[in-house]
Order: sequence, then structure tokens, then C-alpha cells
Amino acid sequence: MLNFEKLIEFDGRASTVPIAINPVNVISISPVKRHLKEVNGQKVENLSLVEIHYSLGSEVKKVFVVGEYNKLINKIQNKRNILHG
Repeated sequence: MLNFEKLIEFDGRASTVPIAINPVNVISISPVKRHLKEVNGQKVENLSLVEIHYSLGSEVKKVFVVGEYNKLINKIQNKRNILHG
């Protein structure tokens, strides 16, 4: 299992919660251009976000996680081949 910080946005505010995803279930990963000023009540600059699509049974789920695209690609690719972009 790989651990990430999932981004949740509600009512104009953003926060993160831990999430674990099995790398075998990851279908695709792509960088996200989004400018957030505050996460978890703290000001942020240059926050990197990545969109991950993964299979959950017969469904495909999408999550936004905090992290640099290249680092997450390396982390996941060590476990599996995935689609980029």
C-alpha cells in the first residue's frame, strides 16, 4: 500500500486526510494545475497536486493528492506500470 494525503475541498476551504492506495489498482496519474492559498488552515505556496485514477472493484475512483508528480510516478512505478497524463 502507498500512503498519500488526499485533498478535500469544501465550501472554499481545503484540507487533507490520509489515504492508502494499492499500487496494483492505480490506472493513471497526472499533474494538476490548481492554485490554493490555504490548506488545513495554513497558507501554502506552490503546492503540487496530482490526480490519481484507481480501480475499486468494478468502479474507477479519482482522487487529488498532495505531492510532486515525478516523485509519485517513481513511487508508484516501482510497483507497477501505469498510464501517464
